Amino acid sequence: MMAKADSLIDLIVGGRFRVQSLLGEGGMGEVYLGRHEPLGDMVAIKVLKKEHAKDERMVARFRREARSTSRVQHRNVVAIFDMGQLDDGRLYLVMEYIKGRSLVEILDEEGALTVERAVRLSVQIADAMAAAHSMGIMHRDLKPENIVVINTPEGEHVKVLDFGLARMVENNAPEDKITMSGEVFGTPVYMSPEQCFGEALSYPTDVYSFGACFFELLTGEPPFEGNNIVSIMLAHKNQIPRIPSQVYPENKIPPELDAFVLKCLAKTQTDRFPTGLELARELRHVQDLITKRRLGAPADIQAQRRVNTTELNSVGAGQSLTPEAVQSMIRDRLRSQLRTVLDGLRRVQKVSPGISLNMAQVSTMEDEITRMAQAEGAFVNQIIELENHTRQRAGQLRLAVQDLSYDRELLSRQLALDPHLRCADLTQIFPYLDPSSAPESGRELMEDITFQVMELEKRVSEILGQLDASRNQMRAQLEQMRAARARLEADTESMVEAIIWEMINPAAMSRYHVDSQLMVELQTLDNYYKDMYHSPVPG
Repeated sequence: MMAKADSLIDLIVGGRFRVQSLLGEGGMGEVYLGRHEPLGDMVAIKVLKKEHAKDERMVARFRREARSTSRVQHRNVVAIFDMGQLDDGRLYLVMEYIKGRSLVEILDEEGALTVERAVRLSVQIADAMAAAHSMGIMHRDLKPENIVVINTPEGEHVKVLDFGLARMVENNAPEDKITMSGEVFGTPVYMSPEQCFGEALSYPTDVYSFGACFFELLTGEPPFEGNNIVSIMLAHKNQIPRIPSQVYPENKIPPELDAFVLKCLAKTQTDRFPTGLELARELRHVQDLITKRRLGAPADIQAQRRVNTTELNSVGAGQSLTPEAVQSMIRDRLRSQLRTVLDGLRRVQKVSPGISLNMAQVSTMEDEITRMAQAEGAFVNQIIELENHTRQRAGQLRLAVQDLSYDRELLSRQLALDPHLRCADLTQIFPYLDPSSAPESGRELMEDITFQVMELEKRVSEILGQLDASRNQMRAQLEQMRAARARLEADTESMVEAIIWEMINPAAMSRYHVDSQLMVELQTLDNYYKDMYHSPVPG
């Protein structure tokens, strides 16, 4: 009989993790907050229902799949630290503990996200999928509930939970098959057509679920809804998904994003992105297109006439642009118009030497700002690479810890049957044991294994502590870089403002009235000048 949830409180799991409180319950079991007693680190302990450990074959499968999944060490994937079996037979996973909001909570509280935010979060989800797929791991149950967003100094950071968990607890699945026969595993609202009807699964199965989640982030609704599970499953199989921009036109979803989401939701696996790697690559490409279009590419700006602040703010409201982004659009148009006016002044030979020198200095400063921004981007990538590299190192040590923990669990069961076991009696269970060099008694061997586990975990803690220290130091450097760029941008802005005023002040304008084309360009520059420096952009 399964113990009650609260009966696990204060239980020591895996010899070192103390269960502290119940965090939540789900279809697979309960999740507890735990504490690594010797080190003090907080962890999440997922205890599965007893039905997931019906026989030794299922237990072996769980351990094998859990160990495989724990090899995925990526900043957007929740790490698995340990796994095992409680005395009552239930299986458990010890995982990274994170504080944040699931996408379910975010969607419930906020509804559809802005295009920029939805893309920014989804790129990270795609990165997590790419990392897992590269290790041969599928998620199989990707849904908003399994995606958590936490706030960091770099912005919102995504963590994907339960990679491979569906595979770990599949019931009676043949070793050479990916799917279960006659059983469906997953959440119907986000399941692929092949998953709904028990067909063979592959990486595009995760891509479909990703597309369903992304659809909901953009529109506030899942791609298919129904009165019951069967109707939803049939819709996945037979209905053409709605176009996101038509479902929620207020979000101004661009056509490239419509096409991307619909490709993810293709009925046939071969019509989707083959793996998370291609998915992430294409989504980044779409993200770049959206950013360039909404902030205004230079070539586009030069072809446009003046757009006033009110119109730009209307664009910002409709396309979910921030006041800062609208200000950036005005600034870009102002700079473009300034260069147009300079060309006109050169044409009528009325460019003063001072303006020419100052414009040359502005160009130099703008080049330096671009270089500094690129350096910041490269530095952020260094922080990410450091984190991923450190996670790989820590992950390798954790695999060794998992192996030793499993050995300790087996040894503990043997000692419970016979406390006086000698190591010479354990060679069948532990073939690697060399009786000539191993401790004499089973209890001494238990002490040795426990010591090795503790030392390895201390090393993991040290590595992660070094990561935190390095990351904090690098973040401080990054803030200094950003502050230096902000100062240079302010200086450049002041110089540009002074140059423009030298062109548009009443005395200067009176000298140019003989050239009607130049006067039109100067008036446009004057309007942009007022928008930029004298008309606040409402938030």
